[in-house]
Amino acid sequence: MSSPIRVATAVLSERIFAGRPTKDGRGFKEPRYDVTSDVLQAIRDKVGIGNEIEVASNGVVEFRIAVLPPLAPEQPSHDD
Repeated sequence: MSSPIRVATAVLSERIFAGRPTKDGRGFKEPRYDVTSDVLQAIRDKVGIGNEIEVASNGVVEFRIAVLPPLAPEQPSHDD
């Protein structure tokens, strides 16, 4: 039976990878996949733009995730 797929954030690159963990659990066997954009888009879709959710473990809220709309682009000033 093969090991389950896991996701983790690489400390140096801060990219999110998915793959099967090594026996010691400290890395991934090859191939590993950079799923950063997919994960962030899935969070956006789950939470919804302009919303937030609480994430709990064993009934205790550990953190909140808020998805904010993009900032409006700066308008050029007409102070010429």
